[in-house]
Amino acid sequence: MLNNFTIKAKVIIGSFIPLILFVILGIICLSSLKKLEISNGLVEKTHSIIEKALKIESAAIDMETGMRGFLLSGKESFLLPYNNGKKSFKFFSTELLSAVSDNPELVERLEGIKIIISEW
Repeated sequence: MLNNFTIKAKVIIGSFIPLILFVILGIICLSSLKKLEISNGLVEKTHSIIEKALKIESAAIDMETGMRGFLLSGKESFLLPYNNGKKSFKFFSTELLSAVSDNPELVERLEGIKIIISEW
């Protein structure tokens, strides 16, 4: 089939094949970079959510520590960690609720945690 082409046509065809391959490779690379950016954004969001959840856990521990100290000693000074933890819990649970508002399952779990902590 290539025997019918002139040398000039063969050179042109031979030159376009690598160019076409480079264009295809470029498209694949751009697609991969876009997917990487999306994945990176999801990882950052997940990291932020985990960080807020850990702060909520820390606030609950502070509340527990303060209440335990107060119950054992009867001194109101031990309620300081409890009160600080309660404020932190409200703040970070509100932040976390806005961060996971697109996931109904997580919103439901967080609401359950808020109810448990408020009853405690």
